[in-house]
Amino acid sequence: MPRDLPSNLSAPFVPPSLAHHSITLANWSITTHARLVVGALVFRRHAPSCPPQILLVKRASTDSFPNFWEVPGGSVDSSDKTLLDAVVREVWEETGLLVKGFVQQVWDANEGSIEVEFLGRRGERWCKLNFIVEVEDGEVTLDAEEHQDWGWFEKGEIEGLDFVSKQGIEIVMNGFRAFEARK
Repeated sequence: MPRDLPSNLSAPFVPPSLAHHSITLANWSITTHARLVVGALVFRRHAPSCPPQILLVKRASTDSFPNFWEVPGGSVDSSDKTLLDAVVREVWEETGLLVKGFVQQVWDANEGSIEVEFLGRRGERWCKLNFIVEVEDGEVTLDAEEHQDWGWFEKGEIEGLDFVSKQGIEIVMNGFRAFEARK
């Protein structure tokens, strides 16, 4: 059951490079896609000298794409004020973590497209926008209807995980490169 966002939530930081995503679903042109989804790449470091880790969640065995790993995220709803608000909502619903800021968008493997296109459950074309975000400190708490496990993973551990798609791995690896380049 999705949990409601806290009512006293402060608006997360949005850099000027992402301001164009502060639009509603209705104002986003998706004429060639059946659905728009968003993903959040959440990184952490225990110390500056430690390698970064990314938060991944494992889909429930009873949900679509069962038992696969992914970044937190999901569909943009018509009730979301903006596309970025959908990211905040999905991270909260799926992990119990609050997004405090957006860092940057993560590109596909070719770094030529900001959109990742894939086939949904019924073969329809979906579009996914992925963002590196910063979250408030807190404990990860899952919605058991959607996810069964979670973990923090270093770059070298990613290839051994089963992802929903090959593009999911590519986005995570590009996210690591972008995060590491920010030093």
